[in-house]
Amino acid sequence: MESRLFLISILTFFMFFSSSCVTPPKMYETTKIENVQNKNKQAIFDKTRQWFSETFVSGKSVVDYEDKNAGVIIGNGVYAARTLFSSMNAHYKMRVDIKDSKVRINTKVSKYVIVGGQYSGVTAGNIPSGITDKTKKHIKDLELSLLGYLNGKSAPNDNW
Repeated sequence: MESRLFLISILTFFMFFSSSCVTPPKMYETTKIENVQNKNKQAIFDKTRQWFSETFVSGKSVVDYEDKNAGVIIGNGVYAARTLFSSMNAHYKMRVDIKDSKVRINTKVSKYVIVGGQYSGVTAGNIPSGITDKTKKHIKDLELSLLGYLNGKSAPNDNW
């Protein structure tokens, strides 16, 4: 009887814990508008395209669309988000709109796909908060990397 009570207590704890740490499936989206120091649209486009080529090196991350005249580059990315209990791939789209001396970066997560276990490959309906937090940080790091690259700061792998 004691072991049954203990088991019920543990199950109740895990049910409460897991339900409180899950965010609804609303997908994360961010838009950032920034000035780029003394560069025209053409120069910003070329540097942005170069950054995409160096950053999105995975076969799962590709430039989907680019239009030099319109000043638009759209790339798809996959971020492998891992926590102690969860492993998911966050699929996102990054759109960069370019004008003289200015960029607008819009990034939107479209889905989370479970990695490993019996549900591997299934799109997740509930996303643990640790996964969303890591995905948000990754996207913010990408934005900062692009802005740094455009403003002449060294690229992440520029120490040779």
